[in-house]
Amino acid sequence: MVRCAAIILTLLLSVQVLLLGQEPPMMEVVKNSEGTEFWMCFMNNFRDQVDNTRARAQGLKLQLFITSSYDAKVTIEIDGIGYKNTIDIRANTVIPIQLPGRAELSQTETPERLAVHITADTAIAVYGLNSRYQTTDTFMGLPITALGTVYRVMGYTKLASDLLSHFSIVATEDGTTVTITPTTATGSGRPKDRPFTVQLRQGDVYTVSALWQSIGPCDLTGTLVMANKPVAVFSGHQCAYVPPKVKSCNHLIEQLPPVTAMGKHYYLGQLKERSKYTFRVVASEDQTRVFKNSKLVAVLKAGEFYEELNVTDHIQVTADKPILVAQFAQGFENGDNVGDPMMILVSPTQQFMNNYRFATPINGEWHHYINVVAPTESIKDVRLNGRRVESSLFKRLGDSRYSIAQVQIPYGTHVIRSEEPFGLYSYGFGYGKDAYDAYGNMAGQSFIELAEIPDSLAPMADGRSRRDDFEVVVRDDRTFDRGLQTVTVVESLYLDADVPKIERGSPLVVLRIRPAVSGRSGRVVLNVVDVAGNTAEYTVCYVFDSRSERYVYVLSTGRDTECVSEDGWLVGAFAVAASHTRMDLEGTSTGELQGQQSFGQAEGYGTGGGIFVGRRVSPSVIFSGRLSLTTMGGSLLSADSTTSAVYDPAGDQQIIYQEGTLLSISAPYLRVGLAAQWFPLRYFYLTAGAQLAMPLGSAVHVRRSILRPTNFDFTSGGQEQTTNPTSLSSLEMLGFEVMGGLGFSYPVSYRVSVFLENTYTHRFNSLASDVTWTTDAIGVNVGAIWRF
Repeated sequence: MVRCAAIILTLLLSVQVLLLGQEPPMMEVVKNSEGTEFWMCFMNNFRDQVDNTRARAQGLKLQLFITSSYDAKVTIEIDGIGYKNTIDIRANTVIPIQLPGRAELSQTETPERLAVHITADTAIAVYGLNSRYQTTDTFMGLPITALGTVYRVMGYTKLASDLLSHFSIVATEDGTTVTITPTTATGSGRPKDRPFTVQLRQGDVYTVSALWQSIGPCDLTGTLVMANKPVAVFSGHQCAYVPPKVKSCNHLIEQLPPVTAMGKHYYLGQLKERSKYTFRVVASEDQTRVFKNSKLVAVLKAGEFYEELNVTDHIQVTADKPILVAQFAQGFENGDNVGDPMMILVSPTQQFMNNYRFATPINGEWHHYINVVAPTESIKDVRLNGRRVESSLFKRLGDSRYSIAQVQIPYGTHVIRSEEPFGLYSYGFGYGKDAYDAYGNMAGQSFIELAEIPDSLAPMADGRSRRDDFEVVVRDDRTFDRGLQTVTVVESLYLDADVPKIERGSPLVVLRIRPAVSGRSGRVVLNVVDVAGNTAEYTVCYVFDSRSERYVYVLSTGRDTECVSEDGWLVGAFAVAASHTRMDLEGTSTGELQGQQSFGQAEGYGTGGGIFVGRRVSPSVIFSGRLSLTTMGGSLLSADSTTSAVYDPAGDQQIIYQEGTLLSISAPYLRVGLAAQWFPLRYFYLTAGAQLAMPLGSAVHVRRSILRPTNFDFTSGGQEQTTNPTSLSSLEMLGFEVMGGLGFSYPVSYRVSVFLENTYTHRFNSLASDVTWTTDAIGVNVGAIWRF
């Protein structure tokens, strides 16, 4: 009945995927690293007999660290040594509990009654610490709800005949049958790759150690453990060099998750204070394709492992089938002079949780750290002990959707939570009297058994600009995704697309797109297929953005997108920094003004300003309407035709005396017109237009001036005197002008540009109705534009 219900639920989830296009929820029972019952053990650490006096004085330290969100009553029992202890745990504290040294395992391939059985009346988290002088590691205990029946072992390479890879199996029920298929010969001589079976009672611990051989790594990594009932499996090394031949050694230990809790997507981060680390990947199935940062690095058989000895950055490790991933700190003499080896089993993204309660499992002269791996878009929501983790601490993990932060924490118990599931790892390095030592463990995860729901989601894509180029990141890396198969360019117009070689099953690929013709709109259509046969199409448009005045890339779903540059409106204002006007009045009089000779030509400068509204109709063309108000510069002169002789007392002589009439227009001119701008180059444009000019009134300024001698003044003072008329009725109220020029426009922000333009304006009709009065002007305009 239960099996039928599970099948029906799986089918319903698959239908949801097909109809809604959503990633399916996981089929799960609530399983995580907290619980009310645990079965643990303490494996052999280094050597019982040591020569170092300080090491003998410190001896072996076996400890449990227990914490809970609630007050808890905890009972600890070890049947083989008659140990039983009941303690009270206060909420939100971490309690260290010292266990007898006799609880350390010492036999191989012989059951020992040394299982540590822990029960509680409410959910607790348990950590184990196994420590001798300068050789320490910690592990997180898994409750019985997280246990399984199939495991793959994670160990490390031999160091000495008594310092080898090993693992231990704890039976949680009577009548447990365990079948072990070792990947190397065992200490009792059982051959490699030949299964053997053992029978265990509840509380038995069965340890297997590698056989020392002079040739080969003597490494049990990848060994298959299968049981008929749930068992707890612990794995590691008595004291290992990591990498091999790099001193010094340290105890390695972790409790293994079952194969059903393994995932396909992992993120590994650098360890604080350390320059490099080592990692291993163990395959649970044949033909497992392993990728590091989307590059295929190995194809493994079941039980085989891939290792990189010296990694110096944050990385993404993925596979098309479930894998087990371990990260190792390196020995003290790797160049860092910090800490020693330790082993952390890395949690897959499929097992990330929203909140964790964890404890630092050792006190003293230690630096404690956590690595937080969270979706980049959610890092602002991560809070440690109620306080936000600074976003600046997070660094993006390559091209992935995740970021990682390294955070130092004090000794004690801590709570960290976020709105989105994230991963957490806890580790530390000793200093002072605790130097040459290290610990590390996962800080928690869920242990969900993922149902095999088919991959029915099409690959995703997102884009980012890289100067003038564009990168499209195509992804197929969700919980049930199986990776990419192909990415094909099915259409290309004025854009070039570089598609790298894609390894089948790669979680993502980065394509680079660039213009084939500069300054021209274009498009590329991509067809993406994943391993499961799901297909998606994406279009990249290269169009002009009128708001930023730049060509931009736009990524959209489907192939029917029209790649057209959008029209954009803009408004602006400008000041006429200088307007040089040249006038020519061919006549002696106009309107109420009468001169004696032709007024002729004059030049002068005016000022003013204006506003405009425009619309960009193409990447290189803008049409605008303009409104400006400017003054007319320059004074026309009509010299008197008569002269007279006057006596100059200063020079005691007769000199010629002559006056004249000066005319200037004092009424400002309002201009309304249309103009166009054409941008043959990125920032430079040519402009042309037509406008109507209207004087705001008929006011003029008429003055009588002494032309010669130049040092004579009127009797009332000064060389000029204002006279009539003060207005001219002959001024035309409407004039038609054309203008043209060259400009420079530069965007200073996303919507704002500044510009400088030089224009020439010519008036076609006369300024006055009764005389030929022409005018031309050269202007310099300075202004700003706001685009919307």
